[in-house]
Amino acid sequence: MNFKFKINYFGFCLFFLFFHCNQNKLEREIYKSLKRKDFLSAAVFCSEYQGKKYLEDCKKALEIAESEVEQILAQRKEIPFFKLIIEQEKKAKIQELLKKNVYLGIKYRKLWNEIVERD
Repeated sequence: MNFKFKINYFGFCLFFLFFHCNQNKLEREIYKSLKRKDFLSAAVFCSEYQGKKYLEDCKKALEIAESEVEQILAQRKEIPFFKLIIEQEKKAKIQELLKKNVYLGIKYRKLWNEIVERD
C-alpha cells in the first residue's frame, strides 16, 4: 500500500463514520420528536435527514409543520396592521425550519419576517 492510498482510505473511513453517526443522531431526534408529537421539531430534523427509514413520517411532519405556518400567517387577515406575537419556543422552531428547509424558506420566510414580531 502506498501512502496516498492510506490517506484516502483513512479520509473515507472518517467521512463514513461521521455521516453514519450523524444519520443515527438525526434518526434518534426524529424518533423522539415524533413520539412527543412535536411535528415542528421533527420537520426541522427531517429537513437534514436523507435516509429512508423515516421517509413517510418526515413527509407527514413537514405537511403538519407547513400547515401550522400557514395557520399563523393566515391570522394576518384578521389583524392586518399589527405584527403577530408568537410563543418564543414555537417561533424559534419555525424560524429554524425556514432556515433548514429550502422549499419552505423560499415560500414563507419573507412573509414570516414581515408579519411576526421580532424579539
